[in-house]
Amino acid sequence: TQEFLKEEQEEAPLPQEELDAIKAVAKAEQDAVVDDEDDHAGGGHDDHDHHHSEFKFYSRPKQRQKWGESQVLPHTNFNDLFFDLFYVAAAYNLGSLIRASPTFLGLLYFLGCFYPIMMIWFQKTFYDSRYDAGNDLFHKLYEFLVVVVLGTAVLYIRPVAYLSTPAANEDIFVFSTCMLIATLLAIGRSVDIIRNVNGEQGAKRSGMTDVKLFSVMALFYLAATIVSANDHFGSSTGSYGSTYDDTNNSTVDSMTNSTEGARRFLAGGGDYGDTNHLPMIMLFVGALMYNVGVLFLTFRSEFDKDFDPKEAAVPINIGFFIHRFGEWIMLMLGESVLSLLIVPTQQGDYYKAFFCGMLSITILQVLHFRSQPHEADEHALRRSRKGGVIFIMFGQLYSAALIVLGTSYKMILFEFVFAQDAGEARRLLLDAGYSAEEIAQDADLLRYLAASGPPIDDVEVRQQHVAHYFCISMALVWLCLDVMLLAHKGLDFNLKRCHNTKCKKSRYTGKAMVFTRTGLILFFGTMGFYITEPTLLSFLGLMGIIVQLGLRLGGSAVFDDETLEDVPQCAYNINGPKSLTCAVSLRLQQITGKKLPGKLGSCSAGDNKPAA
Repeated sequence: TQEFLKEEQEEAPLPQEELDAIKAVAKAEQDAVVDDEDDHAGGGHDDHDHHHSEFKFYSRPKQRQKWGESQVLPHTNFNDLFFDLFYVAAAYNLGSLIRASPTFLGLLYFLGCFYPIMMIWFQKTFYDSRYDAGNDLFHKLYEFLVVVVLGTAVLYIRPVAYLSTPAANEDIFVFSTCMLIATLLAIGRSVDIIRNVNGEQGAKRSGMTDVKLFSVMALFYLAATIVSANDHFGSSTGSYGSTYDDTNNSTVDSMTNSTEGARRFLAGGGDYGDTNHLPMIMLFVGALMYNVGVLFLTFRSEFDKDFDPKEAAVPINIGFFIHRFGEWIMLMLGESVLSLLIVPTQQGDYYKAFFCGMLSITILQVLHFRSQPHEADEHALRRSRKGGVIFIMFGQLYSAALIVLGTSYKMILFEFVFAQDAGEARRLLLDAGYSAEEIAQDADLLRYLAASGPPIDDVEVRQQHVAHYFCISMALVWLCLDVMLLAHKGLDFNLKRCHNTKCKKSRYTGKAMVFTRTGLILFFGTMGFYITEPTLLSFLGLMGIIVQLGLRLGGSAVFDDETLEDVPQCAYNINGPKSLTCAVSLRLQQITGKKLPGKLGSCSAGDNKPAA
């Protein structure tokens, strides 16, 4: 870099913008060398500890990277891994919610719990990819509060029978209160950025935008909290297992240590006359409002000629996001593994469905990580704002579909273990000592079972619901994978691939693959209407995933990308232009006659094009 600057000063001076880019690259490389030396000297691996060796009560949050700077991947932060452990429990509880009520209402409650919980993870990840909060007491206490709120919310992810009755149960009230507190903490973190950030002016404007989006979410969460609190504290109905005695104004606990007490406890839970689904609907809509706001701002900026991302946003460390999103998907796949392994065994077709499920999840993991780029320059977040937003939106839906798919495999295995039992609620009653005849003759028990799932002895209805969950979630997983893959290069680039093959025969083969993938998604999405047999469903699921993997491998061989120019970087890229750095790299290589080391040496003439 120094030789290059010296030569340019002697001959023709570079534009100031390019000189700044060269200096930024050199500074980032020097910082990386210093960090590596610190590692070898025995320094910790936590990213915060590298930048703040002295523990303070408060330190200003620092912007991780500025526009045009080379991005350096932060070191492993074990606090993030600990934070992720709570989502293992969240995914498992969400699966239990679906198993207790495999109906449309169960799906509503699943989404109403999943999206608010998931938004906490994405809020933290996007914050960490843009800022370094520092190793201080204030921010450590903040992280502790977030973890406590998150853990409490996960604890109250319960079956629909509990969440839908705020008058008798506190579950939905506590859950919505936790979501409200978590959002208020996110607003406070954004205010901290606005007032104290050590970074560019765009960081403050980005903080203001986050405050507005989080405030809309908080309003919906507040409404859900108020409605559920009004039902719970304004009702004289006791909780499950309790009856209210107006004579002596006391609560008589009917839950005892005896089997008869357990029976009355479960039977008491059958009174669902005061269901209220409004709090859950508000939670679901509130979580979606953040995505709606991001979509609106993104597409509005596309039509605003004066929009400058450097003044309104902060670049994301894409390498860090790729790493964290990969860990997030592993958590979702982990729920599928738990669902398959934590099931009582049974002879016969059980093992056919089990091994089909295990192979399916294993191949699905390969399919996912083969489909996603591992380098920041190849990611949708680098390409454009629209591409990044589309990737994130479908990535969230993809995560939900993975949990449902894993739970569907568990419900399929339960069809062999509990052949004639109509759901988890009925099994609880059997465990408490009821016989099948007693359940059929007790009106309270029948109401409890009806609120928890399909009719108790209608095996066909239950298997139909399981088939719909399995088939639609599988189709959604494939659809989201394809859309996320398209987002990395863009629709135009992928359409050119279909017309850029070496011969006419290959071109027709490529188009046939596209139609096959589309047809497979549509077929699986509707397969639950005419196929409900559990063993056949699991086998067809395995065959479908194998075909998808074969199409993905075949597509790499058929489509010819060698003669296609790389997609130009959008001028409104939320993570900084790549073209300027590549322009500098090419001039350095041209003058020195040597290929530069690292990523700078990978730039080609196709990278040095004006922004689209």
